[in-house]
Amino acid sequence: MFKGIAMVLFGGFLVLSFYLSEISEGGLFYSIWIAAFCLGSVSVGLMTLPESFAARIWRPIRSALPQTASKLAQQLEAIAKTVREEGLLALEARKKEFVDPNLRLYLKRIVEGFEAKDLLPMIENQLSYRENQFREAEAFFLRYFSYLPSLGLIQSLILISRGMEQKTPMDLFQALFPFLVALALQTFFEAPLIRWLTDEREETLRYFSVLGEGIDGIQQGHHPELLGDRIRARVASGVRRVES
Repeated sequence: MFKGIAMVLFGGFLVLSFYLSEISEGGLFYSIWIAAFCLGSVSVGLMTLPESFAARIWRPIRSALPQTASKLAQQLEAIAKTVREEGLLALEARKKEFVDPNLRLYLKRIVEGFEAKDLLPMIENQLSYRENQFREAEAFFLRYFSYLPSLGLIQSLILISRGMEQKTPMDLFQALFPFLVALALQTFFEAPLIRWLTDEREETLRYFSVLGEGIDGIQQGHHPELLGDRIRARVASGVRRVES
């Protein structure tokens, strides 16, 4: 259905773009250009949009992590100290204090007797799944924004060709206006969006790296200070935990 709507909208984009060549520069020209460019942008978005993009990719990556990697590191160090002093069973009595669902799940697994070799692949799978969502989102937006200058170029070529057919001089700025503005819009919207995706992906990597390091250290009974140093290093670097 979306593909059909996209083709209709793209047809409207072409019709309005041809109509632009009949209008002298002024308020009407820019109004028609905005309408045409919006139709073209929406049509390209619908044609390039992955299946179930909003539910499968966009909404999940926009939802915040349960907590920042820094706060998780502090909480894990405190938990390691509790386990060191009181034993693993102390976690059972305090499980309601853990608002982070991931932390609560893996601590529950530790109390139930799961080993690190069982839990770490689960954490790695969570991280890989979320990283794939970020990669798909970035690929879609890069592909979408790459088409915006093409839309402007089509409009500029139509203006130039129609002006040559009618043998009427056309202002150079008016002819190149659609392409230049489309190029500017690509830069204006693409750079901050890709930067946001990159920052969110790095924070996700830090969070799950800290979670994996902390769960492994607690399960193996590492000293709280040693574990604290290791997970703080992961907060700073975001290095993925690698199992030998």
